[in-house]
Amino acid sequence: MSQGAVLIPTTPPLTGVALVNDLNATFQVIMSQNSGVSAPTVGPGAASALVKGMLWLDTTTAASNQLKIYDGSQWLTFLSINTTAHSTSIVMGGVTLRYIATGNVFIAGGNTTVSGQNNVAVGFQAMTLVSSGSGNFAAGSNANNNLTTGSNNFALGNAAAFYNATGSNNVAIGVSACQGATTVNVSQNVGIGTNALVTVQSDYNTGIGYGAGSLVTTGGYNILIGPGAGLYDNAGTTNTNITGLGNITFGMANNMVYDHTLSNQLNIGNLILGTNLQQANTLATTGTITIVSTVAATSSTAGAFIVSGGIAVAGAAWLGGFLARAAPVTETNATHTVAATETDLICNRAGTITVTLPTASSNTGREWWVSTITANTVISNASNVVPQAGGAAGTAILAATAGKWARLVSDGTNWIIRASN
Repeated sequence: MSQGAVLIPTTPPLTGVALVNDLNATFQVIMSQNSGVSAPTVGPGAASALVKGMLWLDTTTAASNQLKIYDGSQWLTFLSINTTAHSTSIVMGGVTLRYIATGNVFIAGGNTTVSGQNNVAVGFQAMTLVSSGSGNFAAGSNANNNLTTGSNNFALGNAAAFYNATGSNNVAIGVSACQGATTVNVSQNVGIGTNALVTVQSDYNTGIGYGAGSLVTTGGYNILIGPGAGLYDNAGTTNTNITGLGNITFGMANNMVYDHTLSNQLNIGNLILGTNLQQANTLATTGTITIVSTVAATSSTAGAFIVSGGIAVAGAAWLGGFLARAAPVTETNATHTVAATETDLICNRAGTITVTLPTASSNTGREWWVSTITANTVISNASNVVPQAGGAAGTAILAATAGKWARLVSDGTNWIIRASN
């Protein structure tokens, strides 16, 4: 301890030896920054009073000395000295800013004995246990609080990724995002939003939205997007724990059908459901897609499933209800051009009707029906119609007899009459 008066006495007699001793004592006080376990009581002011700007090295804690400055009424800490790690930390407004070797920067958090590199911790108790972990970022009170050896984790928000100690490559953005569970370490999770993946205990999950995937526990490889996604099961009751794997859920307002024990499911807004999703790098061959809407199809723009373009089916198609087509078109003029959406033509004219059919090459497989209700001939404007019995393509479609009909199908080259009377 080196504390005492810093003013040289002026009362005679003052011998040379006494002056030297007083000077040495004063130099000790100044050079040691008034070091000691208690604050200085004397200074260079009137009647030996303390003055602003005086320094005091507080040695109360042997391993962590505090350098303080007197502001005229109290002592303020501005530098912390770790005598074990031989490092210093700047203190601003009660918050400690540390720079540890190998690129670690800690503000009010971190661990002075860290051996890992390039870690950043900002906030009370943020990343306070980190040891050999590297490349981690934690901002927020208790963010990455238990992290020790895990690397490349990003936690932004109070208690974000709180429990993970050794897991790596997690992204947690939001209060309690990817908070996890005691002694459970996880990797490769992405939780964005308050309480997103808050109870996660497995790897490779993605939850985006307030509370998205908040009940995911031991299930992995799940994707849940939307506020509260995965909160409800297929019975409409709150899930307990989601333990299934490889599920994909999109929705909002917690209104999600989701069987928490099954795997490889798809749910989009409680409308489109899928099963047997494929996790491997091969195509799913046993998967199913279901549209659960009961809206009836009444036109080309009204129904549970509306497609404005064409639909191609590589395999067999099973139809549980009726197949509705566009309403028939009636023609009374001498010429008719088949429209892109036309499927059925009724000819009602006393004379011949010449039809311009769509280009066969761009309508392979397309079907078109035509019939007459008057005794009129129907022909094509080009030699692109193959008779039902086969042979060369010509122009004839229907003879001049009322009630005649034919079904034509494009083979990509011509229109073939596949059925007629």
